[in-house]
This record gives sequence, C-alpha cells and structure tokens, in this order.
Amino acid sequence: MGSPEEGLKRDGRQDPEACLADTAAREQTDRTPPAAGLPVSPTCRKRGRRTRRRCRSQFGSARQAFFELAQARPRAADAWFNFGTASWQLNDTSAAIIGWQRAMRLDPMTSDVRELLRLGPGTPRLWHDVPPVTLTVLGAIGGSFWLAGFLLMAFGRRRRHVFLNRLGASLAIGAVLLLLGGIKQREKIDGRDDAVVLSSARLRAMPVLSSEAGIEAQPGEVVRILGHQGAWMRVELTDRRRGWVEAQRLQALAHAEATFSIAR
Repeated sequence: MGSPEEGLKRDGRQDPEACLADTAAREQTDRTPPAAGLPVSPTCRKRGRRTRRRCRSQFGSARQAFFELAQARPRAADAWFNFGTASWQLNDTSAAIIGWQRAMRLDPMTSDVRELLRLGPGTPRLWHDVPPVTLTVLGAIGGSFWLAGFLLMAFGRRRRHVFLNRLGASLAIGAVLLLLGGIKQREKIDGRDDAVVLSSARLRAMPVLSSEAGIEAQPGEVVRILGHQGAWMRVELTDRRRGWVEAQRLQALAHAEATFSIAR
C-alpha cells in the first residue's frame, strides 16, 4: 500500500469507495507536505474551491461510513485503516492516528499502516510499540516448542540422554517465555496503556491547572498512560518526557470504538 488514498480501496465491499472514485481512488498522494503539514488529494489541491468543497464532502461521507463500520465490527482492521485514511485527507490528524493505530494493532504484521503512522507527530518508538507478530503465530510457535520439549524430555529420560533432557527443558522454557510474550502482546494490541492526544496539551508537573506548564503534546501524538488522578492523566511522550495532562484531551486506544466519536 503506497499512499493514504490507495488505502481507501482496501475494503472494496463498502459504498464509500464509489463516492471517492473520482477524487481519491484514482490519484497518488503527494508525500511532500504542504504548509499545513498534511498531504492532500492532488485533485482537490489543483482545482477550484467548489471542487475542494466536494472533495471534503466526499471524504467526510466516507469517513462517517467507515467509522460506523468500525463501531459495528470493532475488529475489522480494514475499516479502521480506511477511517484513518479519510480522516487524514480531512486534516484530522488525531482521528487518522487513532484509525491507523487500531488497524496496526488488529493486524500487526502489515507494513503499510506502519509507514503511514510515521507521518504523525512525535518520535516513533520501535515497531510503534507493537511487535509485528500476531497472537496466532506466537501461540503456534509456543505450542510447537512445548510439544517438542515434552517429547525430547520423555525420550531423553527413557534413554538416559542428558543432552536431549536439557534441550527439551530449554524448549519448554522457551514455550513459557512465548506465553508471557503473548500476554504482553495482547495488552499492546488492546492498547490498554496507550492514548492519542486529541488537542494540544502542555505537560504539567502536577495535576492542577496552576502547575507550571512544560512541553506541548501535539494532536495525534501517541502517549503512554502511567497513571490517573481525578480528571488528569500522567503520560509519557515518545521522547520519554513525562507529565500530567487533562484526560479530556486524550483518547485511550482501548475500546476506541465505544469511547471515540467524530463530528458528523
């Protein structure tokens, strides 16, 4: 998947693809950011004001349809991907990152959405903090290790073969480690400790408005939630700086289909 606009074609079963056909689906996105920092459709950029208004209307209709689909089918990675792409074309960075983050977590092994996430603010963490492996793959490898380890230890004890015993034990330990890794991966996929900044917010040393304001978190930046107190959350930015921000300025990635909303 080479561009955000091409991403709108990933879910061909939805009506919004038709309404985007003459603006998004036929164009390649210009990756050179304009002054506002967001690439826009070349068709919409080059033509007149009336065409630009029509483009926004079409992308808005598509975004609403994909968002409703994501709410109905919260584990549909394509719906979240397309929602994020349409939001990006509408210059809604926060919604775009939320959509792409959800898509990446539901389908960790795809690379196209990870490339798009690099367009967002902040310093990307390794693998965007989600290793590119599915729970199914981890489970299959872990199960294979456990079975192989059990068989090797049984055979080694029967034949009194020390090396086979040790190899079997090592595989069994590897299976346990993979199980623990799967539990951690499950937490990352759910996004339990991650949130997206909805509007610019300055980090504060204490959870009160009178506290000294520090660095500003940008809309669309992914932060790690470290704790909460009342209407405030303590977060860590991608550059490791920490502070308190108002909870209303953040959207938790966990259960975003139920807690996130967009203007119609």
